[in-house]
Amino acid sequence: MKSLEIPRQEVHIKIDDSLSTTKERNTDLPHAKPIVLMSVLSSLHAGYFRISLSLCSQALLWNIMIAPHSPSMSHLQSSLPSMAFHLLWYLALTTQLSLCVLYALKCFFFFDLVKEEFSHYIGVNYLYAPSISWLILLQSAPMMEPQSVLYQTLFSVFALPVLALDTKLYGQWFTTEKRFLSMMANPASQVSVVANLVAARGAAEIGWMECALCLFSLGMVHYLVIFVTLYQRLPGGKNFPTKLRPVFFLFFAAPAMGSLAWNSICGNFDHLAKMLFFLSLFIFMSLVCRPNLFKKAMKRFNVAWWAYSFPITFLALDAVQYAQDVKDQVPSGMMLIFSSISVLIFLGVMVLTAANSNRLLRRDPVLGSAASPKDKQKSSRLGAATFHFTILNSQENASDLPSSTPPPQAQQQTSATYPLPREQEGEPIDLDSPLLLDFNCKGWDKGTAARYNALLRVDMIPTRFCDAETLADLGIDEDVFETLHAIGIAPLCYTTHELYPDLARQVLATATITYEDSNASSYANCSFSFMADGEYCSLSLDKLNEIYETANEPKGVVVAKKFSPSNAFWDCIANGNFTPGKAYQSQIRNPALRVIAKIISNLLFAKDL
Repeated sequence: MKSLEIPRQEVHIKIDDSLSTTKERNTDLPHAKPIVLMSVLSSLHAGYFRISLSLCSQALLWNIMIAPHSPSMSHLQSSLPSMAFHLLWYLALTTQLSLCVLYALKCFFFFDLVKEEFSHYIGVNYLYAPSISWLILLQSAPMMEPQSVLYQTLFSVFALPVLALDTKLYGQWFTTEKRFLSMMANPASQVSVVANLVAARGAAEIGWMECALCLFSLGMVHYLVIFVTLYQRLPGGKNFPTKLRPVFFLFFAAPAMGSLAWNSICGNFDHLAKMLFFLSLFIFMSLVCRPNLFKKAMKRFNVAWWAYSFPITFLALDAVQYAQDVKDQVPSGMMLIFSSISVLIFLGVMVLTAANSNRLLRRDPVLGSAASPKDKQKSSRLGAATFHFTILNSQENASDLPSSTPPPQAQQQTSATYPLPREQEGEPIDLDSPLLLDFNCKGWDKGTAARYNALLRVDMIPTRFCDAETLADLGIDEDVFETLHAIGIAPLCYTTHELYPDLARQVLATATITYEDSNASSYANCSFSFMADGEYCSLSLDKLNEIYETANEPKGVVVAKKFSPSNAFWDCIANGNFTPGKAYQSQIRNPALRVIAKIISNLLFAKDL
């Protein structure tokens, strides 16, 4: 490919918001001082409410165990002082408030990420978690009675989001073709069931029995549907990340909470409550007997480990209620065993979280991909704008620019600088066409047209260089991400842009590397030139770094004047001919570094890194 001598030009970047339905992230804070806060907000998601959920459920357990009206607990009241319960409750309240404030800030500054979370087949379930935590915290409150107006008002405020999410989520399972439950079901789907059952217990404590029955029936019916769907091992469960396997404990959390809710509705631990308790106990034992299921998830700390704590606490709460109803040594022993296990796991996860606080806000696979299993190949937008480049001579007046640039799909043929009218895009170019032979433009010639024709045989798929879930299954996701983040190209490797296939073919067919001074090949005077949509564009490497959010400082990248194996390079791109055994990356023994080398090789300027 011949290098082109390009006159000194000026790049004007016009931002067209019409191509994006996503609002621009409002992160323009004064002097970018809160950069740490922005990093925290962008990494935070509703899955972190598992922490407050565990704290709140533990507070409820202690509240029930030290209650003076619990005859089976009388011998424990001296060893579980009320001061410890109050400290735990206020710790849970502080944690819940902190997470809610941070998540509210995320909704303000990164609303597009919240929308992606709502569309995620796993992440949407954890949007119930804040309401669950508030409801459990309210039920364990030491200073409010269920019959008080404040208690009832707060319950209504916390329960309304549950009903709103039920209407949206369950409605999608019924009516939205690509979000049927058979495709979307995964173990985290049971969080919605737990939310309804917690709300049912709260309504029963107040005395709103009709409301409690409504919420209980809604939760249990959907639990049965979800349980049967997951039991059949349909496609949704196959897309569940390995690191999230602690969420499997929700299988027994839902019936355990159902038993607690029914106990509050009926006023006694009757046969149905016992049946649900025994079901949760059986599922718990089934999971405990399969430790290998959680082996990969335990290799490195992840916030998903908090999913071990609150389901066992629910089971312990059930055991306490069972021991209060059945006055026998076996139920009392079960109560002590499960309560002890619950407290030990809670304390263990808390200590591990404190010891791994530097990993707490790193990548969590709950949003490893911002799409459902059926939609993994769909692209997501980075930022709110699509960039259009118009190249002008330096002496031209910038005021002559049009006020807006129409999107690529709507742009019409306006000049003879492009060999095809817009309606013929995607069709081969006649290499013997007089129009092409007489074409007076260095950016598009017969060789370029031949490469464009070859690229028509390539499917342009808007996928990432890195698929987080695949890397997580291989156990190298965190190593790969941290290395790419240190290099400064993690956003470029992990984030997908809106794709315009034919424009991508035009760019690949006409892409060249040029230097302002051919005698001094350096990063500073290197430019990437291409033609797209009839416009000839040239961007410096600094400008590319700015657009693609790569490193702000050069990392020792050297771009050669000529890429010697260019024929093999284009043969691989156009025809898919690639022999992995002959690739230098295959000689790297470390799996993470081998994948990183292959990822970097796919990036346009990175062959010499």
